[in-house]
Amino acid sequence: MTSKDSIKTILYPNTLGIIDYFLSKKNFILILLSPKVSIDFMKILQKVYYEHFIQALPDLYYKKIDQEILEYYSLFLTNGVASIVENWFYHNLDESPQKISDKILNLLAVSLQNIYLEIN
Repeated sequence: MTSKDSIKTILYPNTLGIIDYFLSKKNFILILLSPKVSIDFMKILQKVYYEHFIQALPDLYYKKIDQEILEYYSLFLTNGVASIVENWFYHNLDESPQKISDKILNLLAVSLQNIYLEIN
């Protein structure tokens, strides 16, 4: 995971799959985002992303990552990805899954490359 292009190539299928899934559940997601619903869907989504990054980042690099670095990058990545997805949701999922996946991966690639440089 040293170059931005290799990072994007590796992560694209999974990212697109998640975004496609969200699009397939568009009506349900829009209901969950309604002010009439007492569930904070975005908070739940952020928690899922954060837990994913905390577990997945060390596996990506096959190295132990300092806990403080891991937490800060996980928070940063979580908030970035969740903000892109939330913005997409609030714009009625109007952009294509490919375009949203590209936006997410542009954010992730830079950060993941920086983690690699920081731990090596």
